[in-house]
Formats: sequence, structure tokens, C-alpha cells
Amino acid sequence: MRFRWILSIPAIVVALMLVMAGSSYASAQVADSTHINKLLSEAETYSSQAAKDSDELESYTRSPLGWETHNAQLNVIREHVNHLGEIVGQLNDARGMGSPWQQTAIDRINPLMNEIAEQLTATIQHLNDHPTQVHMKPYQDFARATYEVNRRAARMISEFVQYEKATARAGTLEQKLELPPSGTSE
Repeated sequence: MRFRWILSIPAIVVALMLVMAGSSYASAQVADSTHINKLLSEAETYSSQAAKDSDELESYTRSPLGWETHNAQLNVIREHVNHLGEIVGQLNDARGMGSPWQQTAIDRINPLMNEIAEQLTATIQHLNDHPTQVHMKPYQDFARATYEVNRRAARMISEFVQYEKATARAGTLEQKLELPPSGTSE
């Protein structure tokens, strides 16, 4: 009988170690970086502004406005995109500090940022090469594509910011209601 008791003690110790390992795993998960959340909010601001400005540029293709107005609007868009690019650079630098969802957000923003830069450059180049053709289909297509890529980026970044706010709110409610943290079972 005593022999069985000794054999069951290691089983209890192993079970306790597994429980403790599981709880330390949950606490070892990387927390959200407040710095990255702040940068995502800034990125949201600039991407939203670039999308709004690009929408305005696209609307110019249906108006009698001259190439100078288009050029001025492209410069406004370029300014917002450059600010967005600086923030994306900071996000890339901070990526290692981020939680898994934040790293995913950064990874998804990067290709869109490249697409934005390429499209904006192509639109500016087309205007520079054909300034008197702002009301013709090729330029209209460039302006429309510039709007579309900026709109997609703004929407995606906004959704990540909304996700962060929702998870922060859920965490606050978990604490208030004294619930176990999400993703763990007790």
C-alpha cells in the first residue's frame, strides 16, 4: 500500500508542474505595446487623410480644374503619405516589442505602404508627363487607383485600431467583473 502512495506522489507533482507551466505560459504571452498602439493611431490619422485627399483628387478628374490644382492636391497627398511612411518605419523598428496581433498588423501594413508609394509615384509621373490630359481616361485611372489603395490602407489600419480598443475594453471589463483573462480556462 505504501508503495502505491509513493508512486502517486510523483504523479501529483507532475500534474502540479503541468498546471504551473500552463499558467506561466499564459502570463508569458507578450502584452500589447502601448507605443505601437499609439503609432497605429497616428498611422490611422494620416492614412485617413491621404484617403480623403485622394478621393478629392479623383473628383477633380470630373471637374474643369487645371493640372496645377491636380498637382497641388498630389503634393498634399504626398505629404500625408510621407508622414505615414515615417510612422510605418517607426512601427517596423518597434515590431519586436509588439504582441502577435500587433506584429501581424505591421506585417500587413508594409505591403500596402509600398503599394501606396508606387501608385502615388506613378500618378505624379503621369501628371508630369501629360499635364494637359487630366480629364482623359489614363489620368483618371491613375487618380482612381491612388484613391483605392489609400482607402484600403485607411480601412485596414482603422480596423486594427478598433481591434485594439475593443480588446482593451474587454480587458477592463474582465478586471471589473473579476473574470479570468481571455484565452485561459479555469
